[in-house]
Amino acid sequence: MEKITVEGSPEIEINRLFLLRGWGDGLPLVIPTPQRVEKMLEGADYDPEEVIARVKPLEGQATIRKLAVNAVMAGCRPEHFPFLIAAVRALTKPDFDSLGPSTTTGVETLLIIISGSAASQIDLNAGTGTMGRGVQGNPALGRALNLVVQNIGGSVPGVTDMSNHGNPGEFGMCVVENQDMDPWHSPLPMSEGYAERANVVTVAAVGSMKQIIFIGMSVDELLDEVAQAMKSHKDRRQACVWLTTPDTAQELAKAGHTPDSLMKAIRERLGDNSPQEIKIVVTGGPGEKNLVFEGWYAMKHVTHSEVEIPAMWDFLVEEAKADMSAVK
Repeated sequence: MEKITVEGSPEIEINRLFLLRGWGDGLPLVIPTPQRVEKMLEGADYDPEEVIARVKPLEGQATIRKLAVNAVMAGCRPEHFPFLIAAVRALTKPDFDSLGPSTTTGVETLLIIISGSAASQIDLNAGTGTMGRGVQGNPALGRALNLVVQNIGGSVPGVTDMSNHGNPGEFGMCVVENQDMDPWHSPLPMSEGYAERANVVTVAAVGSMKQIIFIGMSVDELLDEVAQAMKSHKDRRQACVWLTTPDTAQELAKAGHTPDSLMKAIRERLGDNSPQEIKIVVTGGPGEKNLVFEGWYAMKHVTHSEVEIPAMWDFLVEEAKADMSAVK
């Protein structure tokens, strides 16, 4: 682990140095001082030098300490760190084609989906603006995972990452399931055998995004629109993700639908052009908007990893609450 000493303004000089070395995403970074990294490590019950994964495209060794460094740089707090570790584990599972999205000429990037009760204890937003601004946790976690792929995995723009246009989602995309407002009580990980309130991180590689407004249309018309947005080439059937709001989910449930019946209806509409896998996530605030993500064409499955809650979790949660109270 390299230690750097600078003269002048450390924020300016270290950000300039990191950008020149290809360690940043272009936005200002939080300087990963030894003290900040040690504090981040409180969010994991691991030996800091333990290698938990190899990250593509260059098979970089992801130690807990390296993950902590990137978490600090992205703006994460220690209570966010267990979710980042789970995201890296999900990303590096054999079923996930992480090489493609990290090197493609296309626009694909990573989407984190967080499920479970622990998210509601900290600043992870499942409601209005879940994928946007306003809280620290969601954007910091999304950014941290992309920094891990860049700084540990070696996905460097213009060198190994050859995306023609790039994607603003590369600065981070992270949503939280709104389980309290889910009419089906069927969070995404349950389809993989996890308990309803299990703390799980799901990672998907997604490209284009289409918004569908469930106003002035029937349920069948909504499903027509969703199916069209998920239409796949019969030889390149990928996984697709549908983010639906609690309001839309309630209407679908009133019409007698369940996640399984919705997936069946989409497949019936598309036949051979159906996605390999369809994931439905209830998230966001009041309204009738829906987002459909087309998956990376070689991604047949999204992947999941359970969050390991550290021994210091309760302390970290209370510390975070105290910090926010002090600001107010």
